[in-house]
Amino acid sequence: MVGFSESLKFASMTHRINDYCNANPGGDNVQNYLTLRAQKARGFNPPQRGGLSLDAIHADLEQIVLGSAAIVGSTLDSSHDLVARNFKADVVIIDEVSTINEPAALVPFRDQRPDVVILAGDLRQLPPQTFSKPGENPLVEYLQISFAERWCDTASPKFPVVQLKRNYRQRGDMFRLTNEVFYKSEMEQCAPPLSRTAQDKEDSIMKGFGQPGFGRGVFTRTPRNRV
Repeated sequence: MVGFSESLKFASMTHRINDYCNANPGGDNVQNYLTLRAQKARGFNPPQRGGLSLDAIHADLEQIVLGSAAIVGSTLDSSHDLVARNFKADVVIIDEVSTINEPAALVPFRDQRPDVVILAGDLRQLPPQTFSKPGENPLVEYLQISFAERWCDTASPKFPVVQLKRNYRQRGDMFRLTNEVFYKSEMEQCAPPLSRTAQDKEDSIMKGFGQPGFGRGVFTRTPRNRV
């Protein structure tokens, strides 16, 4: 199984450009790019080659890679940089949207103008985190409202909201706890049975529920409306 850091490596633009160079070794832009990059790695200040600098050739290769990609991942802020690379998304999917305030969520909409937008998140989990205090920032109240919350409040047939109620990640007491405290018993448990070892581990976790300090504030004696 590939680790998280390894997954980021394989998903990075540099890795994708290397793949393109390996698949197209005879291209002029590829040969120029590899030559200039090798000179830079040896500590030389690479001159222009073919009338283009290393940065200019790298930017051209980025556009080629983006143009051939079916899926492109990005942070909200970095999605703005895709415009400079002439990338246009037909569909924009934003995950964990309940943690995102409205200004941040608007970046891909403003720049991309996609045909389809899919927002995925859970309003009963973490809201946007703000560090400003009400007396310091008059807008802090608005920054604490997630884009998902506003979207759900203004839902219409044109912009439908679909609630997913099948839980495939929790079982037994762990499922019942979160279902009753946070989801008003609306969820359906669909996870397969645990192995004996995994079940024993989960049972030991649940025995700690209600003890002072358990879960470092995530689970407490008095259930909170939100975690």
